[in-house]
Amino acid sequence: MIEDIYILLIFAGLTIITVLFYLRRLANKTLKVILEIIELHTSLSNDTDDFPCRAFEKLKSVGISDYSYRIEYFDSIRERKKNVSGKGISKSYKDDDSSIFIEIIPESIGGENRYVSLIILEVIFLLIKSNVLIKTKSIHETFSNISKVQTYIIHDVKNIAQFIQACSYNMKKAKTAEEEHRLFMYLKDSLSALQLRADRIIGALEINAQTKTDNSFELDIRSTIEDLLNIYKLDSKVSGKALFYGDSGTLITVLDNLIKNIYDKSMSESLDSSVEISQDNEMIRIIISDTGKQIDSLDRIFEPFYTTKQGGMGLGLFYVRKTVKNIGGSITVGNTDKGVFFALNIPRSANTSYIHE
Repeated sequence: MIEDIYILLIFAGLTIITVLFYLRRLANKTLKVILEIIELHTSLSNDTDDFPCRAFEKLKSVGISDYSYRIEYFDSIRERKKNVSGKGISKSYKDDDSSIFIEIIPESIGGENRYVSLIILEVIFLLIKSNVLIKTKSIHETFSNISKVQTYIIHDVKNIAQFIQACSYNMKKAKTAEEEHRLFMYLKDSLSALQLRADRIIGALEINAQTKTDNSFELDIRSTIEDLLNIYKLDSKVSGKALFYGDSGTLITVLDNLIKNIYDKSMSESLDSSVEISQDNEMIRIIISDTGKQIDSLDRIFEPFYTTKQGGMGLGLFYVRKTVKNIGGSITVGNTDKGVFFALNIPRSANTSYIHE
């Protein structure tokens, strides 16, 4: 009896060792295939087209007899149908931009082969899903960048059109030779600002972009502000004076945006406005105030694409801050008991032209 038990124990031990050896060999083989698949995925640099076919070629050694998949993202479809009718193991994923279906057909669906097949399926599925998500994210980012560039261009074109419209109106209203001459001189001074906007449009489109010319000369800030106020028909109080030396178009663009904001507000509410100009040895300070409605979100006012105006694009003040920083200045905004103010500090001499990024 005891001898029979010993024989049974020995047989059971040998069986366990054999099974463990088999499972270890199968695990090593499975791990090797998984590492090969991951290495292939890395070498193909997230290639959604080539990876599925080449990955499934490596599965025969772990008992996968056939496979099928269908990968869709946007209008792109990658598909392979299985050649056998056997029962398989599948996994799928779907979102607004993409859908993935993968099925593998093991030679045997039971026992350890099922677990091996599930592990293999999960690895391949996650790698293909990561490829598709990277693709869709890249496409979304591309469209987003195109949309932003388009918005920047529309903003500058709109400002140029509004400038021409305002000038045309004032030209028709000019009654004396002095008024016509003053308007002509303002148009002459504004050419560099218009050139800046045109350069930004051309630069964004990358059409025959040319090196910027130096538009640096002395600009009478008070006279420029008064001309802008006259263009927009704003009866504002202006005090103080200062001379700025640098790219005049850059500063005119800044002042035009700030004064145009007051003009836009005056279209829907009654308000008064004022401009205070002062200077010391190095800096010029310009405070533009109005008695219109206060700004609710001061911390977001310079944020690109943020706007409180109907039909606005939220780029004017973003341009202003970026421009002022590029010439070594600063700008702040705040609410007062009477309304809103913008405080502009710029160096008296600034040779750095604004570059649209």
